[in-house]
Amino acid sequence: MVKNKKADIRIWIIFLLIIILLLIGVIVFFVLGKNRQSNQQILPHQNSPGNQVNAPTLNPIKLLCSTSFDSITWTECDKPITDKAISLGAMYDNGKYFVYYHNGRELYVSLSNNGENWEEKKVVINGIPGNIEPFDPEPVILDNGKYRLYFYEHPASDPGDGVGLTGNFTIGSAISDDGINFVFEPGVRNVYGGIMDPDVIKMGNVWRMYNSHFGIVSFVSHDDGMSFSFEKTLTLDGMITSVIEVPLGYRIYYTSGMREKKPELHSAFSSDGVNWNEEGKVAIGNIKLGERGILSVAAIKTSDKYWVFYGSTSN
Repeated sequence: MVKNKKADIRIWIIFLLIIILLLIGVIVFFVLGKNRQSNQQILPHQNSPGNQVNAPTLNPIKLLCSTSFDSITWTECDKPITDKAISLGAMYDNGKYFVYYHNGRELYVSLSNNGENWEEKKVVINGIPGNIEPFDPEPVILDNGKYRLYFYEHPASDPGDGVGLTGNFTIGSAISDDGINFVFEPGVRNVYGGIMDPDVIKMGNVWRMYNSHFGIVSFVSHDDGMSFSFEKTLTLDGMITSVIEVPLGYRIYYTSGMREKKPELHSAFSSDGVNWNEEGKVAIGNIKLGERGILSVAAIKTSDKYWVFYGSTSN
């Protein structure tokens, strides 16, 4: 009988020790989890689409600009255009500047006739399905004078920017006469695993779209930009691009170092839009853009100079 009582006591002691260890484990798990969340810096699209993370809504950043006469040496603008931009797209048409961005909630466009004074307007896309949130805007001017806005069709049910989703991502579009009020175009312009940040330009008689996908992938369209097919994976070490036409070819600007949380602006040159030669880090005057962190970029060519708009983490 005594032996049985001792055995029962030992069993109860072991049981209590197991319970105590489990409680300690739960407490440690929650404490470490909170510390990790508080120390994490969320950058746009820093995680690959294959990672199962539920990204929070991103905080807007400053929208800055610089100008250049040769697309290589840059002078920074006097003041930010806005302090609530996330993903960028820009175009220039007949003396008017259009800079599109997501402010963390909705799409906006800043308009200017001189590149100095800006007026902000909310972008309206009539007929867009309720389950789509347009993100990563990319405007282009069509041959008929209308404007098309390409965008990543971010699921409205996802609280982040899509970095935690998997599977095929889709690029949609909308059409407009004024660049402010658009009509959703049914169908999909591009679909591919994990693509975001459409960057579209017409090269000769074809349209090309560059997308971020574990790097940079190019797609080509032969039907006026209504559907794109895979072309190649670029060897450039970066993502979030903007391509402009320059003498003898094209120049692509892209962020490099996003995964290391030290995003810098780099460039590369191509004579055909397919094969690119890296040129290295881009700088404005004596200030290196990478010192402040470049999270998105949009470049345009006007009648007399080049402009680059970029979202920066500078204070």
